[in-house]
Amino acid sequence: MKAKFQCALCDFSRGWETIKRATEDEELRIKAAVELFRFMANEFSNEAIPAWIGSMISRLIRKVTGNPDPYREIKTRDNERALNLLPSIRAAVNSKATSYERFREACKASVIGNAAEPYILGHKYDVSSAVSLLSSEEFAIDHTQRAYSLLRGRRVILIADNAGEIAFDIVLVEQLKELGCNVVVAVKEKPVLNDATVEDAIKVGMDKVADKLITTGSDVIGLFLNAVSKDFLAELKLCDFIIAKGMGCYESITEQEIDKPVLMLFRVKCEPVAEDIGAKR
Repeated sequence: MKAKFQCALCDFSRGWETIKRATEDEELRIKAAVELFRFMANEFSNEAIPAWIGSMISRLIRKVTGNPDPYREIKTRDNERALNLLPSIRAAVNSKATSYERFREACKASVIGNAAEPYILGHKYDVSSAVSLLSSEEFAIDHTQRAYSLLRGRRVILIADNAGEIAFDIVLVEQLKELGCNVVVAVKEKPVLNDATVEDAIKVGMDKVADKLITTGSDVIGLFLNAVSKDFLAELKLCDFIIAKGMGCYESITEQEIDKPVLMLFRVKCEPVAEDIGAKR
């Protein structure tokens, strides 16, 4: 997905919030803001991919402020809250009668977890609402039946998105294992916004559930094949099926040729993605 007009304000707003989180030094904040303006002026266009722009803004702010992980506190909080809810989420998934219904409910839990993303204009979230949302919300677009028919016994790579959310992904990995899948979970190599890293994955216990925990070898949001490591590409080549979490994966994967079936799981959190995919925010 290419950037739309509305993306400019969202990118700057999120960058501004990140600068505030990264440092309280007024001079550094101004310096970072100037660099943010300069980057947006030079790089933002209708040919840009929002996930790439967001990744470069995050990288720029970390460099200017010297803060390697401005969202660390938010990630810790969301991991803890999601972990407290995990038993209830698991119970709701396991209460379904059939294998397909449990898989679909696990996908829904994973999507509800994707709401855990701060500083998107017009989007608010509360991780603690996940259990009630699981019983009240339905997919806007539902391809889970088709995915289910392709998954049994396959080698799957799940590209994780946010901290907190990754705890809810555990129930999806459990259901994939019930289908006889070998499941590789990929997280970010280094911090970017509130995306999950190995530290976050281990905190919620994903390393004990997945067959293998790896990184993309990158700090780039979504999936850009030109920005990941050779090790990740080797794992991607071995897999039969990709489950990609988050709007960043939607924005990036739709602009590339991927020779594997991909199930994208995400919550529509902004108007540009809503318009592009044909679902309500």
